[in-house]
Amino acid sequence: MVLDLGCGGGIDVLLAAQRVGPQGKVYGLDITEEMLKLVRANRRKAGITNAEFLRGEMENIPLPDESVHVVISNCVINLSPDKDRALREAWRVLEPGGRWPSRTS
Repeated sequence: MVLDLGCGGGIDVLLAAQRVGPQGKVYGLDITEEMLKLVRANRRKAGITNAEFLRGEMENIPLPDESVHVVISNCVINLSPDKDRALREAWRVLEPGGRWPSRTS
């Protein structure tokens, strides 16, 4: 299971959903209903069935402890008013041995 913090229009979620295949699952989390509407439309257009979208804040992720294998986020954590809390939440939902890959340009 993959979690994208601040999924926006969902490009990374849709790419991850293709990568994990039909047996995997990807969650996209975003704070705005407008972006969630857009990403759901993009999911339908792409024919993706293994992605789910959640409305919420990265400082209070609506998933259980240790429930995801990988956490990704593309230039969004810097927007958090409480970065320490957002990072603690990401670690909370990440399973032991899970990954938070770093992205380099």
